[in-house]
Amino acid sequence: SAVEAAEASRLIDLLKREFACLREDAGVVDVAGQACAAEADLVQAWLQHAGDSASSEDKELLEKTASAAFTDADFAGKRKLEEVEWLHFRLLQVQAPSCFAAAQIKDLLKERLRKDPLALARLVELFVTCCGSEGESNAMVSPTKMRDEIQ
Repeated sequence: SAVEAAEASRLIDLLKREFACLREDAGVVDVAGQACAAEADLVQAWLQHAGDSASSEDKELLEKTASAAFTDADFAGKRKLEEVEWLHFRLLQVQAPSCFAAAQIKDLLKERLRKDPLALARLVELFVTCCGSEGESNAMVSPTKMRDEIQ
């Protein structure tokens, strides 16, 4: 179903804050002006939120879940996440009609990123722009707009 533009805009803001908090909780410092997080940062942030009261089994599960989430988000295989990758990962979790559809999207993007490393950034920016556009009734991006953006 279509996400209302205002709702999508709030979601984008929430996900940006989520990424900033993840980095802050892990004590990550910007590298060469680039906001990024490594797998260990995600694991550390999730464990920190679990607190001291979490059992060793819960902590082990959190570590494995955080590592799996990182691997899923880092589909380009750079071993670090930038905000745009985090936004794409989380938006795909919310927007994709199925896990199969999400996997197909990721496979197509992997192929495209080999040829054009900035394609993902442009696609996410297109979505963010659509969320803030006056007169947009929803935050859906047409296939034509997406194709035009990465061509």
